[in-house]
Amino acid sequence: MQQLQKQYVLPQMNIKNFLYNKGIWLIISIFAAAKILFLFKFHSVIWDEAVYIGMGKYLWSFGTAGLVDLQRPLLLSLVLGFIWKIGINPVIVGEIMGIIFSTALVFMSYLIGLKLFDRRAGLIASVITATLPLIIEHSSYILTDIPSVLFAVVALYFVIAKRWRLVGLFSGISFLFRFPHILVLFAIIGSLILSYLISKDKKTVKNIGVVILFFILTISPWLVFNIFHFDDEPILRAAIMPLYEQNENIQEVGKHYDKNISFYTSMVFGQNMFLMFIFIFVFAYIKEKWYKKISFNSVVLSLVIYLIYFTFFVFNTDRYAISFISFLIILASIGTSYAINILKNKAVISMILILFTISAINNVDESNKYYSWRYSEEPAIYSEYYEFFVNNQINGTIFTTDPVHAAYSENKFIANSFLVEESAKSYEKNKKFITAFIYAPRSFPCLPEDVECENKKKDFFNILSSDNELIFNRTYDGNTYYIFKSE
Repeated sequence: MQQLQKQYVLPQMNIKNFLYNKGIWLIISIFAAAKILFLFKFHSVIWDEAVYIGMGKYLWSFGTAGLVDLQRPLLLSLVLGFIWKIGINPVIVGEIMGIIFSTALVFMSYLIGLKLFDRRAGLIASVITATLPLIIEHSSYILTDIPSVLFAVVALYFVIAKRWRLVGLFSGISFLFRFPHILVLFAIIGSLILSYLISKDKKTVKNIGVVILFFILTISPWLVFNIFHFDDEPILRAAIMPLYEQNENIQEVGKHYDKNISFYTSMVFGQNMFLMFIFIFVFAYIKEKWYKKISFNSVVLSLVIYLIYFTFFVFNTDRYAISFISFLIILASIGTSYAINILKNKAVISMILILFTISAINNVDESNKYYSWRYSEEPAIYSEYYEFFVNNQINGTIFTTDPVHAAYSENKFIANSFLVEESAKSYEKNKKFITAFIYAPRSFPCLPEDVECENKKKDFFNILSSDNELIFNRTYDGNTYYIFKSE
């Protein structure tokens, strides 16, 4: 009888040990397989995706195709442009890249949880990352959010490993994907300064220098490119000119969005109830004196600095939370594992694990709505409107208020949107060199009851109508789109 019990218990223990020690590979496999299913549905290219693809075409064609928008970082566009240059569809490969980046983010969340605390914390972090609706949805977009935060997390991993050259390198790569990730560099330097104040170790000063040096070396090609491109500006301003332009754009766009200081905190905690365990982490951070460790401080400062920046200095949008939510996930997962370690009541621990499982399943179900939303076949707006210049073989430069065309066409585009008065000025400046004009009223959002803004849109449309021949006019989902041909 005892032998039978042993035979029954032993497989259970093997399964438990397997899940504990090898569970990360199971989590990654399930996540990647689920994301691959998205590839079998049509990828509806959105505004920002098209800009990055269009910029890639512009860079690799030396300005004869695509569009230019240098207020954005160049690294993703360089990759997408190279894919286009060698004859591969950047939309398909771009989404595959998104799956790879997001899968790597799941793994890195596990790895940092493991290195900072224990394997359980790493597994919890990986499950939360893999099932978070925000991550699942945006990991299929061809955008900078996921890859940029991935490389920021990799930089933090090398802080733990004390590989300071790699810290600077990956901080720089993260920045070249998305400018606000310079904040991870500030957080890492801040943690090193704090360490020096505590230990007075002179090696820390050297490490700060190494991190900054390798960060600058990594972004130096971008700095040099800017100096030559913005050659009418003073050299130091030219080197970082895209930062000035992006900040101006953010402030202008922000006028059309509400600001709420509780937006991000309420939004991220709504993504997964176990992120509330950040408060247990704070307790442990103080009690266990983790504030004396560079590894913990770099992650904590990253979360704090990013949260302050996105709460007070930019407008509110769910997507921006991706930039810092991985830091919150890692710390909350440590808090969860810490709570399980100190609890003696098995019933309470079992309840925590049950709630965690329910939360993960609920998040997966919520994310399934995005999968269901994607089209099985190409919708008419893409085949008729966005591929219009491909289908009708119209060559030459195109003035557009809707950049999505740049993802499908080989034409050169002059893209203008959001500010109708600026677009009108650009039209007058360039109309002699333009073959066709794309006008989408939705590209110029007006504040409620802003009659002046609406009148400017009408005036601009009337100018386009009087100067050019209307060759396309259709309405999709309540929005009307126009294409004019130069006479």
